[in-house]
Amino acid sequence: MKKTISTIALVLVVLLGFAQSNTKTIPLPPSFTHKATSEEIDHIYVNPPSAEFIAEEIAETEKNGTFYKIATLIPVNTTVKNSGTWETLDNGQLIWRLRFSSEGAKAAALYFDKFDIPSGASVYFYTSDRKIVDGPYYHSDNPDDWITPEKLDELLPDVAYILVFSRNHMKPKGGKAARPRFHVYFPI
Repeated sequence: MKKTISTIALVLVVLLGFAQSNTKTIPLPPSFTHKATSEEIDHIYVNPPSAEFIAEEIAETEKNGTFYKIATLIPVNTTVKNSGTWETLDNGQLIWRLRFSSEGAKAAALYFDKFDIPSGASVYFYTSDRKIVDGPYYHSDNPDDWITPEKLDELLPDVAYILVFSRNHMKPKGGKAARPRFHVYFPI
């Protein structure tokens, strides 16, 4: 019995010796601590593509011998001026929120034709249940502030992810200097 307890204690000491303390924190959006109800936030319902549209897309891919599309862009005209809900927190900080949904959608992604984050602001994207958070995104022309693949490794040690470089990686875009541009996918 003493030998079993000693063995368990030794295993625990060895395991704890290999455990790492992760003291790095990723800042959460203010809306996580200031939760408005869903009814209080402007909500845009995006109509899903019709069965006719999907059939036309499938016929087009078969005719051209191209890959099937797994998604389609559905345009919406939203800006911080014509959509969303603005709130002022007790500390004077402004929050702008907007919800999107599409009935029957298996997944959703946002595509921006113009996206500018003012200096001092940050942007987060997250699911309504707050289980998936993407961000913060900041405005920065300072290369020291840019997240590079190397910095990502430092920020997320021992975290599995897939990094896919954007077609505009290290190229000038939208009047901005060439900089790292990539997408990061985390296994669920």
